[in-house]
Amino acid sequence: RSALPCARAASATMALEGVPPELAKQVVEAEARAATGRTPRVAGTAVLGLLAAASAAVAAGSLAGNEQAAALAEDVLPFGSAPLSLLLDAGVGGACLWAYAQEMQTRDEDLDRI
Repeated sequence: RSALPCARAASATMALEGVPPELAKQVVEAEARAATGRTPRVAGTAVLGLLAAASAAVAAGSLAGNEQAAALAEDVLPFGSAPLSLLLDAGVGGACLWAYAQEMQTRDEDLDRI
């Protein structure tokens, strides 16, 4: 097994090494049907991660002295504090990466089980 669950295979079908392609396709489809809600969870995680990255970019620009970023930071950053926002964004981004890795690990474990 790879250290990173999402790096284990480029696609779910590749995780099924030595399985005939048609059977692998059926296994992947069965797992996808059984994993209700994965798509919205992954999409929500991606959106939240992108928002955290955008907020972190504004905070970093503000801390670097960019006047436009500083003006935007006053209006959009939580608590109006760039350093605090940067810490918050790092935590949210890390949580999003962890949640995505957990989803992919669960998928891989489910494929192994099937």
